[in-house]
Amino acid sequence: MSTRTGRLLAAGLGAILVLAFLRSQQSHPLAAAEPTGRPPQEVRVLAVDDEVLVASREVVGSVRPRRAAEVAARTMAEVLEVAVAAGDEVQAGDLLVRLDSAAAKAHVAEAEAGLVAREQALEEAQRELARTRTLFAGEARTQRELDAAGTAYEQARALRDAAAEAAVAARVARDDATLAAPFDGVVMERLVDPGDLALPGGPLLRIYDPTALWLELSIAASLLGDVARGDELEAELDALEPGARKFAARVDEIVPAVDPATRTALVRLALPALPGVRPGMFGRARIPFGERRALVVPATALVVRGQLELVFTVGGEDSRARMHVVRSGRRLADGRVEILAGLAGPQRVVVEGGADLLDGARVRLEDSR
Repeated sequence: MSTRTGRLLAAGLGAILVLAFLRSQQSHPLAAAEPTGRPPQEVRVLAVDDEVLVASREVVGSVRPRRAAEVAARTMAEVLEVAVAAGDEVQAGDLLVRLDSAAAKAHVAEAEAGLVAREQALEEAQRELARTRTLFAGEARTQRELDAAGTAYEQARALRDAAAEAAVAARVARDDATLAAPFDGVVMERLVDPGDLALPGGPLLRIYDPTALWLELSIAASLLGDVARGDELEAELDALEPGARKFAARVDEIVPAVDPATRTALVRLALPALPGVRPGMFGRARIPFGERRALVVPATALVVRGQLELVFTVGGEDSRARMHVVRSGRRLADGRVEILAGLAGPQRVVVEGGADLLDGARVRLEDSR
């Protein structure tokens, strides 16, 4: 049997099942329901109509810190103390890591001693230049001797400046032995322990700002024209509590490049302040790309029997329920369900009491509108 033939047979069988179900509903002794004294079923109905829905496509991504830093050593030294652990909250300026500064302190002492010597030499060269100028004015020194005194002074000043810079660099290296938090944040990862050797440029800790997080999405290039910086998108983080996992997020950045391998671009949404959000969490958002009219009903109006989806309606002054085999679509953020086929508005749909209804059953309306 070919694949096409199999599909046709499956479709035909499905249609037969639906017709058989509808015939079974109609073949019930509904006409005898009233003579047997079966009371009308109490139901609640709600008036619904077609409405404009925004068509959208779901994209997925992960939470990323917008502001993060690697705390790294600038010199090679032994790690003496790590004052924080992963998950700790820190304030700007708090001690994070302390390195062995003995060698750095020795370099500072050496550089400062060298600076003192160079300053003394500069003072001597300055006095000699002043003396030579006085003697030259009295014709007791030649021009050549005056030029030599000036050159010696300039050399002494250059050596003094170099010694001053070396002293500043030595003090910076000494101060670099104490590493502090660059901003308020949370320690994401601790990479060293006391006794480890810190290398220049090697990361010791990673911290991030929990108040500045992105939901980073990879969206198809074909959708780039449907998003703009500043747009508000429906977003969701599955790991949060049910009441807080859905929210609106603003498009903060659109990376102006497409990955040639995946044909996707990065779009970053600025997350609002939400408790419990952590970098790396899975998230999703919906990218709107058009509008259409569709009937939307409360989720309680959809009755599932086997493979069939049903919606019951009550029309006008009629006291009987009418059954419709429908095909549902996506569930909206407010819990309602889109009806793709089988029913169009306006309608009064049964939203309570429809679980046991049959087509044509007598009903009594409560709280209807």
